[in-house]
Amino acid sequence: MKHYFFIYSVCLIWICLNSSLAADEPKLQTPAEEFQALTAKYRQAQEEYKKAHQSAKTAAEKRKIEDDLGYLSTRQKYAGEFSRFIERHPKDEAAIDAYLWLLAEWPIGLENANRLIGDNQADGERMEQICRWLTDHESVPSIPLLWRIKKKNSHPEIQGLARYSLACQLKLISESADNDFSSRYPWKDPDTVAKSPATKLGGLDWGAADPDRAGESAATAVGLLEEVVGEYDQVKFGTSTLGKVAQPDLLELRRLSVGKTAPEIEGKDLNGTPMKLSDFRGKVVLLHFWDTMTLSDMSRVRRMARMFSDEPFVILGINSDKDRERINEAIELQEITWRSWSDETPDSPISSSWNIKTRPAMYLLDKKGTIRFKGKGLEGFTWGYDRDGSFRQDYRLEVVVKQMLWGGPEISEVIRDLGK
Repeated sequence: MKHYFFIYSVCLIWICLNSSLAADEPKLQTPAEEFQALTAKYRQAQEEYKKAHQSAKTAAEKRKIEDDLGYLSTRQKYAGEFSRFIERHPKDEAAIDAYLWLLAEWPIGLENANRLIGDNQADGERMEQICRWLTDHESVPSIPLLWRIKKKNSHPEIQGLARYSLACQLKLISESADNDFSSRYPWKDPDTVAKSPATKLGGLDWGAADPDRAGESAATAVGLLEEVVGEYDQVKFGTSTLGKVAQPDLLELRRLSVGKTAPEIEGKDLNGTPMKLSDFRGKVVLLHFWDTMTLSDMSRVRRMARMFSDEPFVILGINSDKDRERINEAIELQEITWRSWSDETPDSPISSSWNIKTRPAMYLLDKKGTIRFKGKGLEGFTWGYDRDGSFRQDYRLEVVVKQMLWGGPEISEVIRDLGK
């Protein structure tokens, strides 16, 4: 009897231990729950870093906190976690949430995520969210996924949105054709590009062999926008339709792309004196669309006015303010010495005809009146040659003006030289 009691006791202990262990095992999460936990972890890390940084009393303490906690709370660290989440759950809807997080927080290095979402969910209804996001936000690395959505998605609304999103991103490339990032992503359908033996696939060099990236990307964007206006014009887009929002972009690409002759601007300056753009042929012209609410780049423009004061170079502003007193204050405080057209009528005809959506905005014209750079193509830093032959990094806008005035390698050639 004692023997049986001993066996019974051992079995009872074994059952209790297993029950306890089972209770201690973490419950398996669904992908949606895992995504929520990951976003909560990211927010908590951000909060902990913020509190610690605010409580630091000295610069040395702040630096230590930045070293100890800063990396853990950065978008870059969590971007890796969200990317790995997509790798674990490429077919789950939560992978779309993770991709949207990457677009909003860290839209860099999306190649693997593009492939996984494109292979597994490109025909899904939630591609609409991705396409709508990319009509308003710059994310050139997402172009390969947009091509996949355009090819595979069967929903007409998403087809229209994919085309418009693609056109918006390709328009950015056409404005930034000499920037390094513009050579790394396909402006053509990747399946078409794959047929070219000169083009690398699977990496970051799709399309880099084409010598006229600006023209190619602009032409492709025009074709996509023509399809939007012709076939998907009634698709709802905010309070409007795709056809109505795409039309100004289509006109801009047809008339105002890099390589096109700038259309005439005729009107009166802020003092009421008539002025025409064509009167400045023979000079490099920087067109600067500005108002008194967006003066963040004025110090850089002022520096250029001084730097090239003895050169065949002129800055021409287009101001859309209606308050003359505010304009005069800005001119005095910002030391604006160059002329500006007054574009303060209710519909701002000059800005409207140049499709200016935000200010400041810039166009750079050569001595023949041809558009050479615009928008994103004039931002940031790059390398170039100075007049004395020295090779240095400077504001991109200054580098390209120097090249246009004094000659030397094109910016794209300089960038390729740096990569050798």
